[in-house]
Amino acid sequence: MKVVLTKFFSPEFLSLYFSDLSHIISLNFIETKYIEELISPKSIDLIINKVDEADIIVTSSIIGTDFIRILLENDARIKKSIYSKKLFCVGKHSADSFHLKMNIVADLYFDSAKSLSDYFSQKNLNFKKILHFCGSLSPKMIDAENYQQIVCYDTILAPHLLPEHSHVAFFSPSGVRSYFINNKYSNQKIFAIGNTTADELDKYLPSQTPIFIAENTTHTLLKLIHGDIYPTS
Repeated sequence: MKVVLTKFFSPEFLSLYFSDLSHIISLNFIETKYIEELISPKSIDLIINKVDEADIIVTSSIIGTDFIRILLENDARIKKSIYSKKLFCVGKHSADSFHLKMNIVADLYFDSAKSLSDYFSQKNLNFKKILHFCGSLSPKMIDAENYQQIVCYDTILAPHLLPEHSHVAFFSPSGVRSYFINNKYSNQKIFAIGNTTADELDKYLPSQTPIFIAENTTHTLLKLIHGDIYPTS
């Protein structure tokens, strides 16, 4: 038995969930890097103007959320503007990050990018200006003139060729794409955080392949895997 985690975790952290780490392969399948030019005074001025004009701020990852924290630390002007906007997040981690790191409470959070996109379509928010802080591989959530992206970090695929394994866990759609560059499905048990990641997996897996979906936390995903490989514990 081999369990592949498409994200790196320290042995100390993994030992909280698995008694034998020799069965665990934990590797980063993506790399992220903030676009440093956006932290320059000129760029911050432009971002503040966009935030001022927006009605709704969207983040779809912890990295996008953390970029807003960096902006707040570099220029206090953006804080007042952010506090006055509706704040929507994809994933509970993103919402929790706002609360814990910036004392900002998200108005709504969604379990997937599709859920948020559907919400925008159903609510007919054409009169609202939407500003989305996202990564370079993030798709547009809606195709509308009132929607704008600020690409604040680059996502770089970092594929690995893996030995035979029985379980594989995915933490993001980009991690799914990276994994399938050098590996293929061969009846492994598939685990995923959130519906957005599961939707991406559907593009690579045979129809009706079971996907064990955890809520948007690493803890729930690793507990799910633990329960599968140690069913009596």
